[in-house]
Amino acid sequence: MSEHQREAGFLQGLISYHHTAESHKVDEEITRLKGQIRVLRRAVFWMVVLTALAVVGLGYAAMLSVE
Repeated sequence: MSEHQREAGFLQGLISYHHTAESHKVDEEITRLKGQIRVLRRAVFWMVVLTALAVVGLGYAAMLSVE
């Protein structure tokens, strides 16, 4: 667990003690941002995978064209 994740968890724990509309709003915002970060990481992962496959495909095509 990274330092950022620990700090976010600590912050959410502190916010949960206050039962105000603002604290619920901040908690929902943190939850929404965590979801967006997860989606962004998945997108970056798949872009790296697809780029690697494209490079391998180009290398394979170059090897076939040499022969």
